[in-house]
Amino acid sequence: MLYFTLLNLGLITLLTPVAVPATVRTLDWPVLAGVSLLVTVLLARGRLTRAHGLFLLAIEAGYVAAHVWTG
Repeated sequence: MLYFTLLNLGLITLLTPVAVPATVRTLDWPVLAGVSLLVTVLLARGRLTRAHGLFLLAIEAGYVAAHVWTG
């Protein structure tokens, strides 16, 4: 996911400057970084369980709720 994000953002910014809204800086990028780190730790253990899946879905629900809350 990180490779995909960096590649796309690099290609897009070569074509045109990108304005970054405040919500992206305060919510989206920190969540992306945190969840990427969390998933890296979980995958390093060699196994994801249903509990991990439930936990990741709960994070997703919180993320969606935060977006709805902030408008």
